[in-house]
Amino acid sequence: MYCPNCGSELNENQKFCTKCGAMLNTPNVYFIKNKRVVVLLILALSLVLVGTSVFIITNFTNQTKYVESNELTGQENTQDIFDEPTDKYDNPIYTKEQMKTGYKFADKIKKAVKNKDINALSNYLSYPININTDGSSKTIYSKDEFIALDTNKIFTERFIQAVCNTEDIFINSSGFMLGNGEIWFSYLDDNPKPKIIAINISHY
Repeated sequence: MYCPNCGSELNENQKFCTKCGAMLNTPNVYFIKNKRVVVLLILALSLVLVGTSVFIITNFTNQTKYVESNELTGQENTQDIFDEPTDKYDNPIYTKEQMKTGYKFADKIKKAVKNKDINALSNYLSYPININTDGSSKTIYSKDEFIALDTNKIFTERFIQAVCNTEDIFINSSGFMLGNGEIWFSYLDDNPKPKIIAINISHY
């Protein structure tokens, strides 16, 4: 240890300095022989603090830019920043092109049903087609025969809501389903354009 008064190096058990005579019996006073250790510890702690601060600031800045970018483009994204977006057109049964065409076709059907446009809907049917109503079935063989049907019996409130409120289209090997099975459409005989293959109407 060293004398706190003159700095002379002393033995651990000395009670006074042999150089200047200062008393050394003050309790809880310790001296570090190598001051470089203190300096190195301070530098290391400073580097850790600086590194942590840089990481926090950089991460916050990146998130802010991401949010601002979404606000500018008008997009809403509830996914985590690092999540990969899912592709709704990926399907093991149909090609991506068929899936895109199918979703566009579904929008056309919804529009026709919402507007109760029987003429437009008649263009989307594959004839002959079965119209199933509350357990009974009627086969329609032509566009003119379909147009001649009572629109009020086809475009019921329940039918319209079920079809138009479809958000997630159910898809399997039979085709695409709108509502709870009110409308089914599919690709027939390698036709690039899908057609409605079944209409199911329930009044109850």
